[in-house]
Parts: sequence; C-alpha cells; structure tokens
Amino acid sequence: MNKKTIIITGVSRGIGKAIAQKFMEEGFNVVGVSRRKPKYKITHYIQADLTEEDSREKVIDETVRRFGRIDILVNNAGIGIYESWEDMSIKELLKVFEVDFFAPVHLTQLALPYIKESKGTVINISSVAGELYVPYKSGYTAAKHALHAFSETLRMETKEYGINVITVTVGNVKTGFTLSAYGTKNPILLPFPGKRKELADKIYNAYIKRKSKLTYPSWYRAFIIFSKLFPKGYEHIIMRIWDRSFKKKRAIRQFQENLYGLNKTLKVVKYDKKSEVKYSKFSGSKQLKILK
Repeated sequence: MNKKTIIITGVSRGIGKAIAQKFMEEGFNVVGVSRRKPKYKITHYIQADLTEEDSREKVIDETVRRFGRIDILVNNAGIGIYESWEDMSIKELLKVFEVDFFAPVHLTQLALPYIKESKGTVINISSVAGELYVPYKSGYTAAKHALHAFSETLRMETKEYGINVITVTVGNVKTGFTLSAYGTKNPILLPFPGKRKELADKIYNAYIKRKSKLTYPSWYRAFIIFSKLFPKGYEHIIMRIWDRSFKKKRAIRQFQENLYGLNKTLKVVKYDKKSEVKYSKFSGSKQLKILK
C-alpha cells in the first residue's frame, strides 16, 4: 500500500516544522516547502518562494512526479504586519496578501484534482486575527479574514467530492513569527501561550476525525465568542492592551534616549582625582553635573 503524501508550506521552523515531524512519525511522505532548507530530516524538500506562481506550480508538479499522489495540503506559510492603516506600506501589505491568501488559494487550485482522487484534506493554518478585529495588526487581520472566508466556502464547494477542509485558528504560540513581521508596532501577545508540538498533535487528530475547525489554545474560543456578543467591550479591552503597549514602548524609547545622552556626555568629561559625578533631575531627564 502506498504511503499517503502531505504537502506542508513554511516547514523551516515553528508550526510547520512541528506538523512535518508529527506526520512523519505517523508514516506519511512529507513534502516540505519553504525558502530556507529545514535543519531536520524530512522526506522531500522543495525550495520555493510562494509569492511566485511558477514556484507554486513547481511544488505540485514535483510532488506528483515523485510520489504520484497528494492526500493532504497544509497551507501554513505566513507573514505578519504590525502597523496602522495610515502608516502601512502598500508594498508590504501586498506581500502579506500574496503569502497569506493568494498562495494558499493558488496552491489549493493546483492540488485539487489530486486531492479529489484521494478524497483528501486541505488544512488552512489561520489565526485568531481571522475571527477577531485586531487594530495595528490590521493588514494581517484582513488577510486572515480572507483566508477564513476561502476555507469555509471551499469546504462547502468540495464536500460532494469527499474532500474535508479544516480551518485551524491559532492564537499565541511561541514560533518566532513576530520576528520576521513587517511594520513598526510592537506585537501584543496574550497570556498562556500554546506549544507547537501539542498543536501539531491536535491538527493530526482533527485530520483523523475529519473535523472542520480547530482553535488553539482552546481558551481563545471564549474570547472570540465574547467579541461577537459584546463588541464594544471587546473594543475597549483590545485598545487598552494596545495603549499599554504604546506607553511601554515610549518609556523604553525615553530611557534609551536618556542613556544615549548620558553616555555622550560622559565621553566629553575629563576626570581628575578631585572630580565628582552627581545626577540630578531636570525637565524629566537626567543631567550631568561636574563638581570640583
């Protein structure tokens, strides 16, 4: 009996890596797709930039040529952007939509003929940003709402072919995702982060049980329901969280500026045995006094 074959995008690290390792443990042929080669063993690796249509076609063609089938497609690759609509770069926003929305749509279109044959599964890794409205994460929120809509409507359209579509709504999970995000705003992370391996296990179980939705960590379900029932209350809470983030960032910036000014002043001071350095507050900043 031929092994089942799964394609996973964004496998170099984070959630993609955890999913790849889980399905390899379960005996699948795992085709990993990313720009950077994974630093772990994988069945077959394809280097690809998913913003390019030719690269997407290469992923499907090479998989079918190598393994003869596609049973599961996991659209996991994604990129974030933390910025207000006013200050957002359109170039960066287009890149986010290309990776987070258009690449999954196009890869799914290309893979569907083979997934129909295997009566397989499409798994779209989305975000709580696809269920909520998150200010200053606006571009990413818009892209994930689009991915959610794609996932839900795709399920209805392909059900008659025996295809299952799973929408995975991911909250705070430690992946390093924010390190490569666009924008100038500091990301806000809610407490109680989940674990990558646990998420991968739950995705595998959702596949086995042919579930249509998975939210992880599970407590986000209550937060999502709250946002729908009490939108003004949710808006108040989320804006307070951002306000605290902005105040913290301003305080850090002020401290860095004060420290830089202090270091700059110290460099021009000539010390002798009779010199004494003392600090005093003046207009909210630290000033240096030299007393002899």
